[in-house]
Formats: sequence, C-alpha cells, structure tokens
Amino acid sequence: GTFEVLAALSVVFRFFQYIPTALAVLVLRKKYPDKKVVFRVPFGPVIPILAVLVSLVMIWGENPMNYIYGLIGVLIASTVYYIYIVL
Repeated sequence: GTFEVLAALSVVFRFFQYIPTALAVLVLRKKYPDKKVVFRVPFGPVIPILAVLVSLVMIWGENPMNYIYGLIGVLIASTVYYIYIVL
C-alpha cells in the first residue's frame, strides 16, 4: 500500500497492542491482590476497562475492516509463535 495507508495501519495496530496490556492489569490485579507494588492504577478496574473500550472505538473509527486485519495478524502471529515455541 501507500505510505499513508501503512502509517494508518501502524497506528491502529498499536491500539491492538494496548488492549492486552490493559487486560493484563485486570488479570494481574486479580491474581496477586496483596502484591506489594510501586504503582497501583487508581479506581480499580475502571481505567483498564476504559482503555480497552477507547482502543476498540479508535480501531473501529479508522476503518471497520481493521478488525479483520487485526484478526489475520493475530492468526499469523499465533501460528509463528506456536511453530517457534512449541515445535
């Protein structure tokens, strides 16, 4: 594609990367509730959930086909990960 298309996809795929990070906050907070940490995200699960929702809205707002592109990227990356790690 053109530079503009690739730049737009790059920005959108960064939002795909933010989603697992925000979800990890929820999982780790539940898995280790009494863990002594340097910084704890305030307001409990509110900020990570808002981060996931905002990321989804930003992905959808650019182009709804980005969900399809993201799914294809996840499938390719998962396949490569499986081949590299498991086999």
